[in-house]
Amino acid sequence: MFRQTKGRRSITKLKRVKSFRSRKRSFTWNGRGRGVRNGYYVVRFRTGLADGSADLRRVAVRRRGGRFRVRPAFQRTDSCTNLIGSFRLNRPVFGGRQKRALFASFRLNQPADVKLTVTRNGKVVRTTTRKRYTAGNGRTIRVTPRTRRRGDYRVTISAERGSRTATSTLTTRRL
Repeated sequence: MFRQTKGRRSITKLKRVKSFRSRKRSFTWNGRGRGVRNGYYVVRFRTGLADGSADLRRVAVRRRGGRFRVRPAFQRTDSCTNLIGSFRLNRPVFGGRQKRALFASFRLNQPADVKLTVTRNGKVVRTTTRKRYTAGNGRTIRVTPRTRRRGDYRVTISAERGSRTATSTLTTRRL
């Protein structure tokens, strides 16, 4: 479990506040520990697969009033069959006192025309022009928080190749 914020400040160097090693079954944690305070966290899960590789997933949570609540996804699992191979945001939060920028990264499995749209409360605050990208290489788009208001922002990627269309949406929070 990695802490992302301290008050309205986004932490530069992520701090691991809790670790659960060698767990083989489900368990219940009381939510307490050294350095565990209200704020935003990323919980990283790693499980072994049958072929010997590892499946790694990250889930955003918010601790408020001593209770953890799962936040909307800020990272999508990788796919080999979809037009969009991977799509993720660098963190579940951005902005804050340091005005930390938001980065949206994606990788395509096939060449496609890609458009990214950033919305807040259903209103478009930023959009990129539709552009052709090649397959394989990752791309990153930067969103600066200078004039952005606090709240949840949804980043939607839309990829088109001929008659095939793939869309995915992730959520982040402006501190």
